[in-house]
Amino acid sequence: MNRPTRLWSIVAILSLFLGGSVYAANLPQEEMALIYVPVPAGATNSWQPAGVEVYARLNGRTTSYLLAGATTQTQAALAQSDISYQQLDDTVNGRTYYLAAPRNNQSLDAKTYGRILHDDGYQILLRTTPQQAAQLAETGAEIAKLNLTLLQAPTAVEVIPSDIDADPIVQSMIDQVSETAVYQYDGSLSGEWPIIISGQEYTLQTRHTYSGVPIQKATEYVGQHLASLGLNVEYHQWNGSTYPNVIAELPGQTNPEQIFIICAHLDDMPSGSTAPGADDNASGSSGVLIAADILSQYQWDVTLRFALWTGEEQGLLGSNAYATLAQSNGTQIIGVLNMDMIAYNSDRNVALDLHAKSTLPDSVNLAYLFDDVVSEYALPLEPEVFIDSWIGNYSDNASFWNHGFSAILAIEDDDDFTPHYHTTGDQLSTLNLGYFTAMVRASLATFAHLGGLPWHGWVQGEVTAVTDNTPLANATITFDYPTNSTTTITADANGIYTATLPTGSYTLTVTAPNHLPETITGVQVFHDLTTTQNIALTPEEQMYFYYLPLTWNQTGGK
Repeated sequence: MNRPTRLWSIVAILSLFLGGSVYAANLPQEEMALIYVPVPAGATNSWQPAGVEVYARLNGRTTSYLLAGATTQTQAALAQSDISYQQLDDTVNGRTYYLAAPRNNQSLDAKTYGRILHDDGYQILLRTTPQQAAQLAETGAEIAKLNLTLLQAPTAVEVIPSDIDADPIVQSMIDQVSETAVYQYDGSLSGEWPIIISGQEYTLQTRHTYSGVPIQKATEYVGQHLASLGLNVEYHQWNGSTYPNVIAELPGQTNPEQIFIICAHLDDMPSGSTAPGADDNASGSSGVLIAADILSQYQWDVTLRFALWTGEEQGLLGSNAYATLAQSNGTQIIGVLNMDMIAYNSDRNVALDLHAKSTLPDSVNLAYLFDDVVSEYALPLEPEVFIDSWIGNYSDNASFWNHGFSAILAIEDDDDFTPHYHTTGDQLSTLNLGYFTAMVRASLATFAHLGGLPWHGWVQGEVTAVTDNTPLANATITFDYPTNSTTTITADANGIYTATLPTGSYTLTVTAPNHLPETITGVQVFHDLTTTQNIALTPEEQMYFYYLPLTWNQTGGK
């Protein structure tokens, strides 16, 4: 027996003891080609041929299709099964692919930046390098890196309601969102004035992912603000230390394993020394910070996360790394609301676009929940729901779709899109503050309902006159919450009132015509319980006192 034969005999014997793993490890791996597979008409959302590794499920101008990996053997099986397919690349090993699409009716000269493998009428598939893809994004194109990992199977579980009734607690949250707040946050993030970071003044001239110090300062700024709210802050380093994702968490009280995320990308374009990015995407980032300011005041059954991603402009890199990790860890992300460019409006309309994924039923439910919130709270917006639109593939919600998590994108109307996209002209002065404020209010309220409303209880009682216990009709009761929010209700004709309030300690101020106001401190509201607080007011006439006039003689005596 010669030496090679003896060696392979030893390997074979070892493989018997190790379940064949040694032998298998020494066999050459068969190349996985990239293929295009059109989805047959009438097929379900979960349709896919046996043996292929599905990387993306997309909709072109004429058909839905899969981008998938397949061996030579699998391709032969597809041909025998009369399943139509086309090989786009002979191997996926060592290669990177990006989806790309034009914005603002610009032409897309993608062939300059790589090899075009497929064009579906909306977007093209490009084999290129990360560096060339970033250069393509500089031209104003949308890009998203194609993950060469198994697309997670669609889920039929539906836990997100598609409609709700208006709630007084959520209304009080909406009332806390002001034009002043959106203006201040957006201006701070887009470099309109200096901000304080680690006790020092700094002006954010750019938030480009690879800008070094500026993006590091931007992540520190948002992280320090979120930490000041008492939230747990994580700096998720998905690649470089200067541009981590920033995720703040408010743990749930009873079901902390159930996680809801409101998010936006913090990074911006272009790549030069100046990139205000006021709309794209200081606007969405401002919405996340305002949501954290308000929602952190309350206690919740579930866990809320407030996330700001980096690397979005380079192909959704930061959010994809986070979603990949969450999926591998079995994290229960129930719903994700992604805000991207929510502040430009030319006053032609008040439309906004909501993008959902049909293979994830709760993604669709979440989009319609947002639509219902706008209606229930009479917000000055006109939502339009788009399911499986190509636009939804180019923001961070798509990273969660690809990993089986229900998510939506809320974005300004594509028919009234900012003309300053990816330019230094994307400044605070170009934004419509009224529209911007309404978008933040709608997103906040949707997220509040998505999380199942905060812990709350009830206060009830009767308002009467102290003299004879006569009910005081239409008395006004104002509840002041420690975080400076207030709730005002009116007693009925019998002086009876009931208020639904978040848990906490309140100061009540009660007024009624011809009666002196009464203030009561330390009224406690407990979760799922009712507190009774009766109030007696004093008539004004009981406080009148009459004094005899005092006279003085000329010498100063009485």
